[in-house]
Amino acid sequence: MRYTYILIAIITTLSCKAQNIVPIYEGPEDLPPLPRYYKDVDNDFNAYEGEWKWEDGNNSLTIVFEKKVMIEESNGNVFQDFLIGTYIYIENGNELINSFPLQTNPQNIRDNYISGWNITTFYKAYFPPCPECDGSERYIKLNITDPNRPGLWARLCMVHFTDNGVEKIRMRIWNTDRDPSIIPPGYTGPTEITIPEGVYTFIKQD
Repeated sequence: MRYTYILIAIITTLSCKAQNIVPIYEGPEDLPPLPRYYKDVDNDFNAYEGEWKWEDGNNSLTIVFEKKVMIEESNGNVFQDFLIGTYIYIENGNELINSFPLQTNPQNIRDNYISGWNITTFYKAYFPPCPECDGSERYIKLNITDPNRPGLWARLCMVHFTDNGVEKIRMRIWNTDRDPSIIPPGYTGPTEITIPEGVYTFIKQD
């Protein structure tokens, strides 16, 4: 019985800390007081969970996404939901990147090579083309980094849809500037991540 009381106390404490919920998608302009919980209230991230694969000849990109909820970001004052991911990139039959496994420890969420929490219908210039979509879809924007090229990162924007009964993701990847704060001294390597910029269509794996 003592353990039941402890569990209830823990749940109550967490609920109190996160009582001011802010929707990630179309949250209010006037934010409520701290503590706040930036929540995926409509479960937009859920559709992306699992393993996805893009293939083109001897090239392939496999991504595994996982949703993490109520991650503490700021000393008990800010919590938020995340979509995180890890990937394998193969080019001309050669495995160039394998960033597995996922970092599921809440303290290391941002150490994943794919992470973020932006749900949007804005920034349309970065949306991947999706003629199969009906226009009501929400897009997810995340950051992707390269384990072989420290300091380099790119953005990805993606949308989930079903095509003839098959779950798919359409994704655009575009490179950004290097982050000088984490580039090793003397680095003179590539200025873009290994995965080429472009649009990719992924199919859900069983």
